[in-house]
Amino acid sequence: MVNRINKWWKEVMEWKERFEKLFPPSFLQSRTFKKAELKKLEKLLSYPAKKLNEDEKLSQKMLYREQYKQLEKSLYPNPVVRLFRNAGKLAVSTIQWTYNKIMKQAPLNGSNQAVNRKPKPANDSEIRDFLKRSLNDANTVAKRSVKAKAKAPANKRKVSTANVKKMGVIVPFKPGKSLGRGI
Repeated sequence: MVNRINKWWKEVMEWKERFEKLFPPSFLQSRTFKKAELKKLEKLLSYPAKKLNEDEKLSQKMLYREQYKQLEKSLYPNPVVRLFRNAGKLAVSTIQWTYNKIMKQAPLNGSNQAVNRKPKPANDSEIRDFLKRSLNDANTVAKRSVKAKAKAPANKRKVSTANVKKMGVIVPFKPGKSLGRGI
């Protein structure tokens, strides 16, 4: 299996080499380029460790310790500034996660989950309208199933009227006794 972290890191290095060919070496040492490289590394390191195999996890740790930390220290030499930067990133990501959990639908992890895109009714009249529409939908489905059953082919064997059994009516009382005594 291909190590995805190494593959992505090679893509970052190729990206860096393209800029080396286009711009002078002073550009590669500039703060702007270092920030762009740091963002690429953050994206690469943000891949969830649960989805990685052991080799990829090791590559991710090494990349974090060697490249990311070194680049971060060169951009932000003051440890207090780095602390506030990392605390701010944590706070922003926590707020975004909370907002998405409360306001938006949770992200779908499985591909077999259904998505309900219909708006939820807010007041009584909308609920009534929704119920009427759903009853109409249920009735049309029932009518379709009745039509489908009616169109089913009948038995090919014909039955004559002499062979048809006559159905008797089952009565819960004996009709021989008179019912009109009290009248």
